[in-house]
Amino acid sequence: MDQWYKNAIFYGIEVKSFYDGNGDGIGDFAGIIQKLDYLASLGITCIWLLPFYPSGGRDNGYDIIDYYSIDPSYGTFTEFKKCIKEAKKRNIRIIIDLVVNHTSDLHPWFQKAREHPKSKYRDYFVWTKEIPEKNHEEDSPAFPNVEAGVWKFDAVAKEFYFHRFYHFQPDLNIANKKVQEEIFTIAEFWLKFGIAGFRIDATRLLFARKGKDGTEVSNAKEFLNSLHTFIKKINPEAIMLGETDIESKEIDFYFGNGKRIHLLYNFLLNRYIFLSFARQNANFMSKELQSLPTPPLNAQWVNFLRNVDELNIDRLTQREKGDIFSAFAPAAYMQIYNRGIRRRLAPMFDGDLRRLKMAYSVIFSLPGAVLFVYGEEIGMGEDMSLPERESVRIPMQWDSSKNAGFSLVNPKGLLRSVLSEGPFRYQSVNVLDQEKDEASLLNHIRHLTEIKKVHQEIGHGMYQLISVKPKNVFAIAYAFEGEVTIAVHNLSPKPAQVELTAFKNTELKEFFSDGEYFKNEKATAIPLNGYGYRWFTVKRK
Repeated sequence: MDQWYKNAIFYGIEVKSFYDGNGDGIGDFAGIIQKLDYLASLGITCIWLLPFYPSGGRDNGYDIIDYYSIDPSYGTFTEFKKCIKEAKKRNIRIIIDLVVNHTSDLHPWFQKAREHPKSKYRDYFVWTKEIPEKNHEEDSPAFPNVEAGVWKFDAVAKEFYFHRFYHFQPDLNIANKKVQEEIFTIAEFWLKFGIAGFRIDATRLLFARKGKDGTEVSNAKEFLNSLHTFIKKINPEAIMLGETDIESKEIDFYFGNGKRIHLLYNFLLNRYIFLSFARQNANFMSKELQSLPTPPLNAQWVNFLRNVDELNIDRLTQREKGDIFSAFAPAAYMQIYNRGIRRRLAPMFDGDLRRLKMAYSVIFSLPGAVLFVYGEEIGMGEDMSLPERESVRIPMQWDSSKNAGFSLVNPKGLLRSVLSEGPFRYQSVNVLDQEKDEASLLNHIRHLTEIKKVHQEIGHGMYQLISVKPKNVFAIAYAFEGEVTIAVHNLSPKPAQVELTAFKNTELKEFFSDGEYFKNEKATAIPLNGYGYRWFTVKRK
């Protein structure tokens, strides 16, 4: 079986924000098709498409009205199929969002459920005449300070319905076997277009208790096993990527000995990476990496720095969260939901190119697949005037022409304005300028994707953390089919020197670094610039 996903490089695209191919001010599939050569040159191997279904437009497409259609402003089924076909020609797969924890309150299922108490759709959702007492984690809203609770009274149904997210997103009752059957039908519909699988939105919440007893999914393991088998039967290469922030003890449930979810977002490690960055101390990420459960042979972690949601640091201590907020989001408007940061990485690092390059080098050196979202490869900024998590969903900055090259429409006709002020404005940060600059972040990312493809040991080999004295240095080594690769990173702006005593009787051949260093392949004392990084292959004497 082709385990392409174990060393994959995922690239997240919000269709409406990527590129306008038909000049109406909204990104679309035609635009993605036109930019596939760019994506191929970037080195990505799989596109993750954020929701493109018809929606109520109140949660960036996650309030879905129809699971079997495409929002007309994004294009047609013909264009969608062409996008998949043209991507395959460039050895790029496409996965899409499967958002089945909830629907929009405008979805026909919910409309029929609220209008007819005896409708079969009534039990597609969770209802109560009286709000139960709050005794469980699931009784609290996912968006505190935005939603007051998880129950919303419906005047037509004359009952309260459960919503973990926004009040206009009623949760589906996944414990209902008919809802489970609907999920299989939705998956089959889209798999037949040739997609390579799904990102399962809010994976943990699918099976969790929904406001009252009896709503937990009793056959959750069986359901995931069956969905895994079902998907593989239609497309043997298809995968499920679970978006779920969970504790270590819950990992086995989702991986299921390689028979359930194929990949999981590495939220466990992500927060400690930022704690290490904030404190300039690699020990926090090293310790968490060592404690991570090893995925089954058919499964894998997906490492990332930022995505289109908030940087969630909720599971850290108050002191740890305070250090991260102080370093990367010192103002209250930069924070969100009492648990996270609503910024892109480049402004979090004050636009320091050295630090950005080091951070991405770290992510690409970690065991597992890699994910980053559109615009991260050029260090795009954010629009903090936009509400909540929309701040990072600004149009892609292609060049310094009108509308950042995103659209030819009159600027007033844009669905969302481009970033035109500040140090990350499109005139200063864009693809075209960075294409011409060998030292740009864009070309740095290209080097890293090439390294990951050539050095398969990073995704498939056995790794070992290298114990080094400077606490600000992160060092890791891989062995695979006789090849050994070492990567060392300095998380501090101050120069450092690392003694690789475990490699005394070897020759280190450098193949990637942040700059020129004195060449001494027999030396084990490795100098590093501030925010420096160096990659080596090892040859035994």
